[in-house]
Amino acid sequence: MAVKKSKALLYIKVFHTLLWVFFAALLLYILYAGITDQVTALTIGAAVLAAAQGIVQTANGWRYPLTGMARNLTRDTRRGFDIFLPKALAMNDRYLFTGLFLAGMFFLVYRLVL
Repeated sequence: MAVKKSKALLYIKVFHTLLWVFFAALLLYILYAGITDQVTALTIGAAVLAAAQGIVQTANGWRYPLTGMARNLTRDTRRGFDIFLPKALAMNDRYLFTGLFLAGMFFLVYRLVL
């Protein structure tokens, strides 16, 4: 049973890390598109997807839904136990992502209005 749990936890950590990379790239793309005035329908879709992810995380108590799944598989409850990131980054990614999102949205709105 412990082997199955450790394997499931490994899969969650890998999937969570891939999702993290995807959303980080998404936010950087939004910021880049806004700064360079290359706003397209894809940019708007990326912004909607990023906002939806933020809503899900906020509704889940600022935790990723995968964190709850991972907690059922281990006794380790340290911050960042469920993702392959440096602990400092895992502990502060919400601030980084929020800042990137707000900056990107500022430039998007600026480009769309002007």
